[in-house]
Amino acid sequence: MTERSFHTPYDGSSKLFTIGVKPLDPADWIDVDDNLLAYLDEKDRLAERVHDKIFVAEPDTQAAQREVLTLLADHLSQRFPDIYQRLGPQIDIIPAFRRVRLDTPYPPLLVAGGLLQEDLVLMRRGENGWRLAAAHLCFPSSWRLHEKFGQALQEIHTPVPDFGRDTRNAAIIERMFDNLRPEQPIIRWN
Repeated sequence: MTERSFHTPYDGSSKLFTIGVKPLDPADWIDVDDNLLAYLDEKDRLAERVHDKIFVAEPDTQAAQREVLTLLADHLSQRFPDIYQRLGPQIDIIPAFRRVRLDTPYPPLLVAGGLLQEDLVLMRRGENGWRLAAAHLCFPSSWRLHEKFGQALQEIHTPVPDFGRDTRNAAIIERMFDNLRPEQPIIRWN
């Protein structure tokens, strides 16, 4: 595992409570540290005990879920070959002694979430703006997945001061999502 600290959102180099987006080098999309095994174990524990509270998906999100799984499987095995070994339709997570099948009947985003420490959330544009369409979420910060599932960004952020529906900040976030491009990934620390 690595000891480097790539993801340090609270190191003082960024203003607190800002939208805080900047371009992301795709090579640094996902990071792995010494806590990988603990996070994977906790995700497994939650999946066994409260599966319906950590995974949701609209029925027509399968293609997007598969895209995320494919991107992650390729990235992880190329970026961290000492940790992730791709063997056809499976990935071995070497330090965890785990084998993850990529071709299971389980939802692809659920499988993808079992590969890494991070939570995964898919947003989709609809009539009311960008909404939470699918997620594998084990470590939310002061919210519950079933409460936010299907909601638009402005509704999701209603409890956040100055970020609810029809606020300037909500409009900025909506515009930011509208301007995202697959060829230029971004990272956001807030």
